[in-house]
Amino acid sequence: MKAIFKYRPEIDGLRTVAVLLVIFFHAKLDFFKGGFVGVDIFFVISGYLITSIIYKEKINQNFSFISFYDRRIRRIFPMIFFLLLITSIVSFFVYSPNELKNFSQSIVSSVTYTSNIYFFNKTGYFSGNLNTSPLIHTWSLAVEEQFYIFFPLILSLIISFKEKIIKFIIISLAFASFISIFFFVNVEDFNFFMASSRVWELLAGSFLALNRKRLLAKLNNKTSSNLFSLAGFIMILWSAVYFDKSTFHPGFITIVPVLGTLLVIEFSDKHNFLGKILSNNFIVHLGLLSYSAYLIHQPLFVFVEEIYKTDLSVSVYIFLTILTFVFSHFTYIYIESPFRNKNVYSRKFIFKSGFSISMIFISIGLFGHFSKGFPNRYSENQFKIFNEIEISPLRNDCHTEGINYLKPQNACNSSSLPTKWAVLGDSHGVEISYQLSKNLEIFNESALQLTFSGCPPAYGYNSSNPGCSDWTKESIQYLINNENIKNVVLVYRHSFYLKGENSREDLGTKLNPIEFIKNGKEISSKDKMKIYFDGYLKIIEELLLNNKNIYLIYPIPEIIKPIDKYIFNNIVFNKERIITEGPTLEYYNYRNNYVLDFNNKTNHKNLLKIPVKELFSNETTIKVIKEGKALFFDNNHVNLQGANIITNKIINLYNERLQKTFN
Repeated sequence: MKAIFKYRPEIDGLRTVAVLLVIFFHAKLDFFKGGFVGVDIFFVISGYLITSIIYKEKINQNFSFISFYDRRIRRIFPMIFFLLLITSIVSFFVYSPNELKNFSQSIVSSVTYTSNIYFFNKTGYFSGNLNTSPLIHTWSLAVEEQFYIFFPLILSLIISFKEKIIKFIIISLAFASFISIFFFVNVEDFNFFMASSRVWELLAGSFLALNRKRLLAKLNNKTSSNLFSLAGFIMILWSAVYFDKSTFHPGFITIVPVLGTLLVIEFSDKHNFLGKILSNNFIVHLGLLSYSAYLIHQPLFVFVEEIYKTDLSVSVYIFLTILTFVFSHFTYIYIESPFRNKNVYSRKFIFKSGFSISMIFISIGLFGHFSKGFPNRYSENQFKIFNEIEISPLRNDCHTEGINYLKPQNACNSSSLPTKWAVLGDSHGVEISYQLSKNLEIFNESALQLTFSGCPPAYGYNSSNPGCSDWTKESIQYLINNENIKNVVLVYRHSFYLKGENSREDLGTKLNPIEFIKNGKEISSKDKMKIYFDGYLKIIEELLLNNKNIYLIYPIPEIIKPIDKYIFNNIVFNKERIITEGPTLEYYNYRNNYVLDFNNKTNHKNLLKIPVKELFSNETTIKVIKEGKALFFDNNHVNLQGANIITNKIINLYNERLQKTFN
């Protein structure tokens, strides 16, 4: 008797839910801040369907690896090639050389289905790079294709075993994958991107497919199927609403959306409430478009933001989501469907064209990489500005982080002159420390660099950044004990700790602290701000109490986008090739309102203030390029040119104090 694989429209309906959750997450809708679990739904569905098909064919003795991969190529390749063609054309006109070089690398990784490895090494999924990486979402396709390389072979080898042995092997592989997650807890984003940490989700779907008798068969009546399918759907929605970028995912909590998906697949059908909804013709049609929609939405969001130089509003994202499905409707009809028709395109054509076009895109990607992003699209003057950007040569050696941090007594000084100064803070102090030492040479003095990456003024509380609190305490004690150091420069990126990463549109009025306090999830934002400023004030008071002169640097402007986007402005949509002005002063003031208020109210005769805003702005905006010189090296750190502007102000104040002392 032949095994029959019956089409289930409710699974296409579930695909609609999955792709919408991912799109809503990429659209930055706060209500679905855990929408990335849509990918987990896709993984479970993929495992279920692919195993069901292979199992059916093995039972019917008509399984073929060539046929299997023929179907995969017909399903995956046409839309990927179309996506790469369109994104390559747009990227050529809107990206700077460095961005186009990175994009070219991502082309190669997408074609070779290694983009999960590429983006793990290159960037983070939750680091803000969703706004700038049109192909970052291809990581999940890479995970699936890596699974499909090995799983059909494994399944074909074990399919003749007894049912209990097959289940045992599947469970063992899934368990090994799940346990592997906890070996890489401290490797940021490894578990999110790597197939080894995701295979268990696909195998969960496989296990369900291989259960020839329906799970919980005794309970599978109309009432229980309604109950279990709705419970599964609620588990999915709960995950999408309550997960966020701080959730340990994948991990134990990921069992919730995975189990929820299994329950929906197992118990929803056309006879119960959820099954009827998911089987609705319109919802099923959207599910059929889900692959195209998944591929199209991300580059559409990224390029619209890139062209209009602004964060998109909710209404614009809704419009782009609708546009995504409109485009997907046509790509499904004119690209996806024809290539799946074996009467239109033969297997020989599919394999040959798939290989040939892959080689073409790999060649384009390699050419873009080795040409360094086709720099001849831009002028010599633009490259002059870009190439003259300098950072501290001591940034890698003297800037510290982690639990094995550089001890304060071993901290760096770029000069051999007497150390009378120290710069204390986070990465915003690196270039300032180096440039200050150079500018202090006229006084036969130099500055010590005490900077820790991403470290808030964590004095009196435990920072969530490993090593930060201990380093801060040791650094302050070192300064107190060092009688030679008379002057301390304080510089921190306060806005990041209090409000998170900067964005193009948000004026920054919302207090939304990052998790800078260890185990601080239950602490309110208002209380976190109090803890933050109490620690900051305590540092100031300790140093003043021990006769240190403090030079308090006001917030360094965040210019929202990387400096190369100002230098290499897109070459089609804006005739002004170099943009010299960045965010408005209104943005700066609102972004830094809490710390500006604190600094203005904190006074002492030995507390000298450096109002950076006045040094970097005209009447309305922050200057990012001044007199043909860039002032930043990314989107929030000054380069040595920008640091020179700040340290010149410090030197002027220092000189004034010296003159008053001598007079």
